[in-house]
Amino acid sequence: MTPADIAASILRILASLQASGSLNAGELPADITVERPKNRDHGDWATNVAMQWGAKLSANPREFANLLSAELAKEPGVEKLMSQALALSTSL
Repeated sequence: MTPADIAASILRILASLQASGSLNAGELPADITVERPKNRDHGDWATNVAMQWGAKLSANPREFANLLSAELAKEPGVEKLMSQALALSTSL
């Protein structure tokens, strides 16, 4: 999975969570930054979308991260997810 694949999955998941009512309606981000974590023990890729968008979508950032993590873990190619300081990290 590339950073672009992960970002696209996150955007799709956010739209799905809004449609199901699990996440409040609101403008979704136009793009999501996915990058290498500073500490490679934290996974292959990381994003701080929970900190950036949790409050904007009327959600507690930690709860937002947990909700997103549960769905992102179902994506093909995602082996493991960690929530470190409200940033999501993936291992492929």
